[in-house]
Amino acid sequence: LELVDQFGGMLLDRPERIAFKTDEALVLLEYRNLKDKKCGIIITGCDEMEQDFLRIKELLLEYIKLILKNYSNCDKEKILNSINNDDKIVEFNTSDTITFIVQNGVLLLPKAAYKLFPLLKQNENYGTKANNHRSIEDYLDTNTTYMEYINHLIESGMDVYDYFEESLYMKLCIFVEVKVEHH
Repeated sequence: LELVDQFGGMLLDRPERIAFKTDEALVLLEYRNLKDKKCGIIITGCDEMEQDFLRIKELLLEYIKLILKNYSNCDKEKILNSINNDDKIVEFNTSDTITFIVQNGVLLLPKAAYKLFPLLKQNENYGTKANNHRSIEDYLDTNTTYMEYINHLIESGMDVYDYFEESLYMKLCIFVEVKVEHH
């Protein structure tokens, strides 16, 4: 019954967000509400890219709520308008880059990452330092070279979603650091 209640709640408009579409609510229920629970529920009809997309979109919305809560001087009306029009808050970038790009207020997830990560997994060092999470200082260190970061991806055994999640967290750390420095 609790799952039905949670699912139903996702389908309703809330003051802080619009209602989720049914397929989005199902994916979020599986990956957020049922995270680390062994209940054998499998969402059908969503491929890996679609699931990653929905999970990152939800994570971005959570980060936005944290920013709104903790930074009173930000343009809340503009941010809330972008959340309420959240169909356009995240999209896939179909170029050949694997870099996160924000363009016209839209986070573009690099679709090319789905081609790159199977190649990274073939490296002999893939996963040799699993669960090797970077510190906030690492995210703010602009001296990290591209190859150092690629080695981090390989050694930590990341998949595409982990890469998206870490990249989004890195952007948040940079945003917060800039905001803190300007106060």
